[in-house]
Amino acid sequence: MLSQFRWGPAIGRFVILTSGGKSGVSPALSRSCDEKPSFSKSECPLAIALFPICEVQMPVLNKISQRFSRSLLAGLNRKLIVGGSVVLASSLLMLPAQAHHATGGSTPTNAFTGFISGLAHPVIGPDHFAFVVAVGLIAAFSLRGIVLPIAFVLATLAGTGLHLLGLTLPGAEIGVSLSVVLAGVVLATNRKLGVEPLAGLGALAGLLHGYAYGEAIVGAEMAPLAAYLAGFAVIQLLVSLGVFWAGRRVFNLSAGPSLNLRFAGFAIAGAGSAFLSSVLLG
Repeated sequence: MLSQFRWGPAIGRFVILTSGGKSGVSPALSRSCDEKPSFSKSECPLAIALFPICEVQMPVLNKISQRFSRSLLAGLNRKLIVGGSVVLASSLLMLPAQAHHATGGSTPTNAFTGFISGLAHPVIGPDHFAFVVAVGLIAAFSLRGIVLPIAFVLATLAGTGLHLLGLTLPGAEIGVSLSVVLAGVVLATNRKLGVEPLAGLGALAGLLHGYAYGEAIVGAEMAPLAAYLAGFAVIQLLVSLGVFWAGRRVFNLSAGPSLNLRFAGFAIAGAGSAFLSSVLLG
């Protein structure tokens, strides 16, 4: 006796559950939808009724399902980017732009504290962190965008070296805030940059950010100094390349700029403007 009728594990196969609770597949019914089944109405009148749905309507339903899935994923991606950007900007604006020291402002005295301080500085420094995230986003939709985070990180090492050598870089803090604004504008305008502009932006911004990083390590011995440099280089690469990977693989930014990046750009530019105001107004 036929008690239930459902799809089997493979699409296009009919499975009959008997009243005893055991399932069985009729040989006449265990065929692909591409094959015209041959069975009588006495075998399974319900299958006779459902076969036109399988044969005609399933392709249409599959197309509708695919379109719905793509639309849902695009909407989710937009919400993630916009929501993440708003949360990031809000969090950054709640922090003072000068809160850059993981060790309470004291100079690291050993390799461990130097490395921890280096790891923390670009993250707890909201202006630095905003720019590192922007670097990853810009790189994600730019041709050969990987040049940007690499150039930036190398230049931060050079900028720290300038500070340690006692060379003066006027207006470094203002330049750091302006770099955040500029990065936000690039994202908001959906402007693709070539290799040379990417390298130039990364190098210039890296010198400014690196010079600011140097303030936390002035007077340290060689071991904590080297560990500090390694720490902030590692964390900046991890964050920027992580954002770069997510932008290309998860949000498909490699296909080109999108409206999502505009929202992210506006949020980052707004945060940069707040940092700049804080520096100028003291």
